[in-house]
Amino acid sequence: MADTAHPLSFKSIFHEIRQEFGSPDRGFLRTAWKMGTAPGATLREVFRGDGEEFTPPVRYFLLVFTLYGLIYVSTGAIGIIAADTSRHMAELLNQAHAAHGDAIRISAAEIAKANPLTYYLQYPLVFEIVVTILLWAASWPALARMGLSGTERLGATMYLYGTFNLLQIPLVVFVFLGQSRTLDVVLSILFMAYLAWATQGLATAPNRLAFLRGIGWYLILQLISGIVIGAPLAKTIYDLNAQPAHPVPATASTASSSSAP
Repeated sequence: MADTAHPLSFKSIFHEIRQEFGSPDRGFLRTAWKMGTAPGATLREVFRGDGEEFTPPVRYFLLVFTLYGLIYVSTGAIGIIAADTSRHMAELLNQAHAAHGDAIRISAAEIAKANPLTYYLQYPLVFEIVVTILLWAASWPALARMGLSGTERLGATMYLYGTFNLLQIPLVVFVFLGQSRTLDVVLSILFMAYLAWATQGLATAPNRLAFLRGIGWYLILQLISGIVIGAPLAKTIYDLNAQPAHPVPATASTASSSSAP
């Protein structure tokens, strides 16, 4: 018996979108809501095998990345953040050189070559996957001691990092208001608090130590990221600082005073 044909149409595409994002079973919106309001309890439900109505972790991660990329990459917001970061770092380095009387001046363009956010603009999905792997590696002290396997920790990482990226979308307004530095501080505090909250919720019984483990999870992530992602940037800064200082060109007044008897 031949299979019934289902021709592609706008109606079928709309139906697929509605099923993916809003259906009661495996609904994206339900998953996002539960991960935003009770992340620890939701993850425990998934680990028990009772979360069939939730979007699977890989699909959830990719759907959130699509929405996040649509806002931050397509609108140019991530480019503004990258440019602001490079310019800020160049200003700090030049102020340090000036304080020591050095003639070296570093441009924002030179910093941008090694700025990790520059690679985000070129390979956004690869960058997000790298961050997810780092977050998963950093979760070992916090979650393995709670009895979670490596697979469960990876699933938790994709759900938590995906939800955090989802929470960032409304905050893009900070970028267009010229408050990229403020956004960076706000996101750091939010992510640390979210990981601590989720880790505490994963504990089978009320446990204040679980909250501290969540904070430790975030701090270890920053340490690993600083080594893995920050190493190229640090090397570039070191190489630029190691360049021989170029003498400052003499001005007309300086030249005339030096030629005077």
